Amino acid sequence: MLSPGANATGSMADTHEGGDLAAVLSELQSLRTDITSIHDKMSDIAGFGGFTALKQDISANATRLNEAEDRIESAEESVQSMISELTAATKRIAYLETKTEDLENRGRRKNLRLVGLAEGTEGTQSMLSYIQHKMPLWLGLDPADTPFTIERAHRTLGRPKPETMKKRSQFNAVKKQFVEAGSFRGFQLQPCKMRIFHNGKIVTFSTPEEAENFRHK
Repeated sequence: MLSPGANATGSMADTHEGGDLAAVLSELQSLRTDITSIHDKMSDIAGFGGFTALKQDISANATRLNEAEDRIESAEESVQSMISELTAATKRIAYLETKTEDLENRGRRKNLRLVGLAEGTEGTQSMLSYIQHKMPLWLGLDPADTPFTIERAHRTLGRPKPETMKKRSQFNAVKKQFVEAGSFRGFQLQPCKMRIFHNGKIVTFSTPEEAENFRHK
């Protein structure tokens, strides 16, 4: 037969053990909740494609980057080729410009324009024969020591009309001054104007008075 004290002691032991078991069960429940949360998060990542999708994106970007680098390299090579071609073309143009200028200079040296040769000066001779004979004398050369050939010789314009000749004759006095100064450059045909070369450009005068006033400036 148990005493009342023994019953009390057994009851206290059962209560202590029950409290420990409840605590353990609570911890297990909390741990289970955490595991469930982690599992859910892992499921979300897996559903999103996770690291596999991210890896695929990185791989695709790397491929596009390589393609872009190849295109840039190809473009740089094309630009370099164009620069080389442009440099060669520039040199060629410079050479052709020099050659053209040389040919123009040679053409000018071979084509002379005589200014102030009065109408009928050649007399009964042809203009070609007259120039062939007179050219060495005008240049102060000995015809025997200076052989040259004139292929063609002609006047640039036909005989002026009477009214044109009359108007030109009005300039005779002032024209003489410009001829002596070396600036006279003939007459413009229509309308009739006297031309001179002054400060690098051609100046024209419609009347002798204009020319005279200009000369006295």
